[in-house]
Amino acid sequence: MLRNKLKSLTILLLLVFILKLSSCVEYTAKFYLNLDGSGVLNVVYLVNKSLLATVVKQRMMTHQFPLTPEGIKKYYERKKGVKLLKIDFKDVSKDTERVHIIVAFDNIKYLNDEQTEYSWDLEGGRYVLRIKIKGYGHASRNNPIIEKAIKEAMGKYYITYEVHMPRKVVETNADEIDWNTVTWKISLYDMTHLSRTKVLYAEVPAKWYEVLWWMLKKLWRKIVSIFS
Repeated sequence: MLRNKLKSLTILLLLVFILKLSSCVEYTAKFYLNLDGSGVLNVVYLVNKSLLATVVKQRMMTHQFPLTPEGIKKYYERKKGVKLLKIDFKDVSKDTERVHIIVAFDNIKYLNDEQTEYSWDLEGGRYVLRIKIKGYGHASRNNPIIEKAIKEAMGKYYITYEVHMPRKVVETNADEIDWNTVTWKISLYDMTHLSRTKVLYAEVPAKWYEVLWWMLKKLWRKIVSIFS
């Protein structure tokens, strides 16, 4: 009987935590991508200013750094080929804080972290962008009460990736497409259920001389590696 009471109390506490956590973080990443793989990343977090938000700040779900000016600076200073351009913290309501980060990157692959892998390659006469995302995962699937609470609390919040491609998009699995702009929206609930890597992709056409130049650069790098 005591065990059942403790179990019920544990479930209740988890439900309260999950419901409050869902209002802590929304994440939007906008990429402005050039043909050579360089570009600018514009990131916005909306964070609840409660005590739970302070806990979340210690390890963000989408990046591995504390969401503080010092944590952000240290994170990007360690990244090769990435330059931090702006950090801005602003109150948008009594309960919500907006964190705005802008970085420039020499190649989108330099933005890789533990959660996400980016690539920009020339394949079959097309430039192909891939964003590979690992799911968070959780252990609530065997408990329908917690599972329902997670779905209700987290299903209405999204991680959004918006990419402005250098040319008109000819193929993609994006949720929305507008000529050269593609957008994916992944709910936080879906992120907890990804059992394998989710791949987002978009393709734009390449000119024949760009393909030739790409091949020559690859050949040159191979020759240099052989004789170095």
